[in-house]
Amino acid sequence: MEEIHQGQGTRTVVVRRPAPGRWRFRVATPETRVRILSQRFFLHGDLIAPGGDAPIRRGDGITVSDRLSDMDGSPLRELPGYPPSPAMILVKPDGGRAHLAMERRPDLRLGVFRARSETDCDLAERFWIEMVVATRDLAGRMVTVMRDRWSEFAVEAAGQVAPSR
Repeated sequence: MEEIHQGQGTRTVVVRRPAPGRWRFRVATPETRVRILSQRFFLHGDLIAPGGDAPIRRGDGITVSDRLSDMDGSPLRELPGYPPSPAMILVKPDGGRAHLAMERRPDLRLGVFRARSETDCDLAERFWIEMVVATRDLAGRMVTVMRDRWSEFAVEAAGQVAPSR
């Protein structure tokens, strides 16, 4: 813990990597005003499937996977009692939205969550992934800890098949 004095009445207390749970700060006088800012980590999502290795064609089925990591690139570490609840939405080029049920897949890599079922790419354009990760606070209320709307992938038009002779 680090305390920084800024004049007679202002102090900043910095707690790096605080333990989860309820904290209590005591003040010297009743007139003291306290503002608490808390941030344990910056969660980041990386779309790992579909990847850029093979083109996706209209009509192909894909299974979307995302890897959640901290700002330093290490995989998401789940805290006991605070399980993450990821929700993924596939946004189609025509504005349609499909909610994808997610499951934890540590067999693929730490921090990986994957859609439980395959999704058909029925349009040839850009698809977007919206990823929202939430957890419960001490009072049992859902708290959003990450919202990512930047992941995307392209679907190409299906090529015509020449008739065989």
